[in-house]
Amino acid sequence: MKKTVILFFLLTIIAAGCARSWIYQPLETCKPSESAPPASVCQPCHQAPFDAWKRTRHSEEQRMAKISVPELRECGACHEGLAAHAADSAKPPLPSAK
Repeated sequence: MKKTVILFFLLTIIAAGCARSWIYQPLETCKPSESAPPASVCQPCHQAPFDAWKRTRHSEEQRMAKISVPELRECGACHEGLAAHAADSAKPPLPSAK
């Protein structure tokens, strides 16, 4: 029993030390480089990807409302070049890279 308690505290101390070495980036620094249109703007031309997105947790309003940065709740959080593509569909958006 004594060995188990000592092992538990030793592992706890090691885990706490490792946790301090994790690199933390505040969510506010992850804003997209441009404002993006809402998903409803993308839907008419991109119905299949929109339907696939609607089946994910990323489309759940309650879940996404927990994200403190509103810009990270829209398509532009992962897809770049959407504003230009929405204005002129001949300009393709950049692939998802985030």
